[in-house]
Amino acid sequence: MEVQALRLHFSQLIKAWEKSKHNTYFDKGKDHYQETLKYLIKAISDENFTLFNSAQIEERRRIINFIFKSLGILDSSTTNQFPFEIIHCLQHALDEWVDPSNEKFVIVTSLINSYDDFYSFDGNLALDDVAYNIIQKVYNLTFEYRLIQINLPKFLARDYFSNIVLYHELGHFIDFKYQITAPFAIEIQDKYNNKKYNASDLVEFQKFFPYEFWKREYLDVLTSHLREYFSDLFAAQYIGKYSENLLNYVSGGPLAAHAISGTHPSTKNRGDLVKDFLKNNSSTFINDLKVAINLTSGKELKVRYSSEIKNSNLIKLLPIEIKTGDELSSVFVAAWELYDTYTNQIEKQNNFKYPLISSKVYEIINNLVEKSIGNYIVTSNWEKSKNVLS
Repeated sequence: MEVQALRLHFSQLIKAWEKSKHNTYFDKGKDHYQETLKYLIKAISDENFTLFNSAQIEERRRIINFIFKSLGILDSSTTNQFPFEIIHCLQHALDEWVDPSNEKFVIVTSLINSYDDFYSFDGNLALDDVAYNIIQKVYNLTFEYRLIQINLPKFLARDYFSNIVLYHELGHFIDFKYQITAPFAIEIQDKYNNKKYNASDLVEFQKFFPYEFWKREYLDVLTSHLREYFSDLFAAQYIGKYSENLLNYVSGGPLAAHAISGTHPSTKNRGDLVKDFLKNNSSTFINDLKVAINLTSGKELKVRYSSEIKNSNLIKLLPIEIKTGDELSSVFVAAWELYDTYTNQIEKQNNFKYPLISSKVYEIINNLVEKSIGNYIVTSNWEKSKNVLS
């Protein structure tokens, strides 16, 4: 019966693969990943399932599930669905935190059918070594690239206002990869219990963790809240305060601002922490977190968007000229600054005889952000091609 179930499982995979094997992508990382899947599926198809014992059948079951999950993500990352402009920006941010010459990760999207589910990160294909180790042991196959899965509503796949939240989700990957917040949570508890914090420190920590955070029974809650705070600050490096502004609305606005759960701090506290970071306010919490980040990842938490990128071109209905990859995320800040304080600037600059409706303002700015990033990608790819040809 186990063998027949395995045969059925693999037959279902073959049916899915017949469609997915024709996928086309924007980058070589996903191409390479799919090519490795092809070799893996061929290796399984060449096996005689009747010779397997229960342990070997379980290994194949896990591998087939791994392939199914990979195909599901790759199917949402093809050229006709993939929001490649925002992912290009995220990939640049990722390369600042993970050296691509040592480890190769590709950001992929899974499009979900609900707006309310909003955004999330799934680290299984990027960080779970079990399936990769089994594949290496059984078939001697290695995946050069791993997939970082970020889930977003399909309705917002081309929305450059809401998709700044993806920086927060990338922050979760960085946190889990370097194991930043889990040991930091223990450090906070140890420092409190060993009386290493002064009175003002205690006031600050009690504000951001309004419960008995020093007790071991609250360690999981403290760790979960730290994960959200870290990811908020990670995002703020690139897109300033605007991720938190969006979060406040989605989570229920002022009525829900002080609500906390076992996994998430209040949106009020999250916004306050981002403000402290961006204004460089004195904060033992942020300073200690910066030290923890540097010790675990070797990287620095700092503001990375450029204040030199202005929204004047957007007002003139022109894309923003992006000169370097370091300026990519600054386009989102410029767009949000314009939209957040919009007082008919586009109409005034272009001598419109009538005011634009709000949905048209959104559409114009959103399209210009897409064109700004797209122009940079085309230009930088052309420069690379010139260097290769010369």
